[in-house]
Amino acid sequence: MYIKKLLAASAASLFLCAPANAASITIADGETWCDSADKLVSTASCSNPLSTEDLGQTAAADSVTFLGAGTIIGFVQDGPGLNNKWADAAMVTLSQASKITFSLIAPTDTAFDGSLSFGGTVYPVLSFAFPSQMFELDAGTYAFSFDATAPNQRVANTSQYRLEVAAVPLPAAGLLMLAGLGGIGALARRKKSKA
Repeated sequence: MYIKKLLAASAASLFLCAPANAASITIADGETWCDSADKLVSTASCSNPLSTEDLGQTAAADSVTFLGAGTIIGFVQDGPGLNNKWADAAMVTLSQASKITFSLIAPTDTAFDGSLSFGGTVYPVLSFAFPSQMFELDAGTYAFSFDATAPNQRVANTSQYRLEVAAVPLPAAGLLMLAGLGGIGALARRKKSKA
């Protein structure tokens, strides 16, 4: 009886655990994290230059948390046959309202085109002719994926990309309001100290 309970508990824990290859990545403010760094042309700016860690094919498999501004440099490919299609996907958590810039970077094959999805929105196809997309999101967690759009190429079409996250700057009116509130606070302290 004890062995049956032990086996049942072990089997249940297998289903509750995250997949063995799941990645949980935290990107510190100002840091550049490189996905599949072993496939990138240059890893000079990478905080993890020797990493072979690769974001999965589905957003549920991996998570990335940005603690402020930060960058991901990655690699995707659409190659010959069904088994040579590499995509990058993750659940991305932004700690603050952010401006996102997604760009194809060199080297990207001229025949490559890709589909970008972020937070449930599918953006226009990114290609050599249309290499970037910018958008803003509030703090929160969003599904991200980038994948080649034309399957089963006869030759491998590859792309490197950059996903940059920057804080959304406060508008000038917001800065003036903060300055005004600070001035009111200083006056209140001054009156209090004279009394």
